[in-house]
Amino acid sequence: MQLEVEPASRVISDSPLYCLPVKIGLTFNSHPTFFWYAPQSSATTAQFLLMTQDDFQVVYETTLTLPSKAGIVGFTLPDTVKPLEVGQRYHWFLTINCNTVDRNSNPNTEGWVERTAPSAGLSEKIQQTTERDLPALYADQGIWYEALASLAQLRQANPTDASLITSWERLLRSAGLGTLAPEPIVESLSASTVVK
Repeated sequence: MQLEVEPASRVISDSPLYCLPVKIGLTFNSHPTFFWYAPQSSATTAQFLLMTQDDFQVVYETTLTLPSKAGIVGFTLPDTVKPLEVGQRYHWFLTINCNTVDRNSNPNTEGWVERTAPSAGLSEKIQQTTERDLPALYADQGIWYEALASLAQLRQANPTDASLITSWERLLRSAGLGTLAPEPIVESLSASTVVK
């Protein structure tokens, strides 16, 4: 998803803000990790909001401290939040807090997540699969959030591994996000990076 930012409020680079995925993504996780690309910005915080499918009820809301450099950022839903329900879709939003006067002009992006349950056979296959092969298994099954999170974790641990770089590029291209493949994974945020 590409955003247009009003010139008067532009304190962010010319690169757009993207969520990963650009459409709905599936997860097995009750507390998934949400990813987005954040361009270089003078903003230090972002607002994360998770809503029910109908956008009627807030499931979770927090202000996050952003990394100081551009790149792909992840945020794992804290364990203190009620688990996402199997078979339910959720709508999430991220707004970078650039303009405190006119919040409507702030860059934002949104995504969807649906929690699903693996079959017994797939659960067994996941247990038997090596950590390095898990991203491909998740991707083959269409489980975007785990494919991305497990591959991001491997890439952070092995940033120069050519096969992981290739797998990362392939995964992002499959979602129409190939232009983001060279961007660094700058940080995985957790509850400890939430502004109190």
